[in-house]
Amino acid sequence: MTPRELFNSLMDTSDKMTRCEVLETILKMTKNFDQDYTEALLYDLETLLFEWKDDEHEKMSRAIYWKEIYEPYLERLRIAQCMEAFGCSEQIEWPEEPAPFIPPCPGIWGDVEFHVPETYHYAVEVLKNHTRQTIEGDGALNTAPDGRRLPSELDTPEANKYFARAEAVGMMERTDMGGKWKSAAARLGYVCCKIFPQPRPIAALEKYFGVTKLSASITQAGFDAIRADVKKWRAEIDSKIFYD
Repeated sequence: MTPRELFNSLMDTSDKMTRCEVLETILKMTKNFDQDYTEALLYDLETLLFEWKDDEHEKMSRAIYWKEIYEPYLERLRIAQCMEAFGCSEQIEWPEEPAPFIPPCPGIWGDVEFHVPETYHYAVEVLKNHTRQTIEGDGALNTAPDGRRLPSELDTPEANKYFARAEAVGMMERTDMGGKWKSAAARLGYVCCKIFPQPRPIAALEKYFGVTKLSASITQAGFDAIRADVKKWRAEIDSKIFYD
């Protein structure tokens, strides 16, 4: 089974894999959790999830465009054509054709919530648990450094202060495995954009939070908000975290 085939199976809710099936498949694909294979599979699954979210976001946006913009246009056009065909004496108002659908920017999802199956989360958690373990020369098992402390690349006074505030208001959680962001990726990008100056430690942030392509969200956070909902949640974050 390839990583893409595994991903598709994990995301298939009509033929849901059991946990035992997930674990057995991962064991085979990682050669019993060989570190290189385990890290590679984890990276592939997270990258595939990122691509899946982009596809789902485009489908949602396309459906909204059709329902709220193009379908009403077609209805108005049909009415105008009928009026013309029946020789209506009233002035016919021909609707202006709307601009074509433009797919959303990759990695910029705003407040869109994706329903990721539990089987995917389970597979990723299994892989993360094993990528954070190392074997010493004497064969004893040791865990990586305490994830509740920021890694050296991120350990600054500003990061400690603002991440602590984010944790206090329930936006994030620190575990022995690292940081867990509990909201949309766009909000994490906004927080990181305000905490870390250029050049930002993107790789370290992605590793700590267990995400991929965070740079896209950080880049977007550098632009002024246009949408009302984005302005609203940015103001909320500023009031709860960056109030000094």
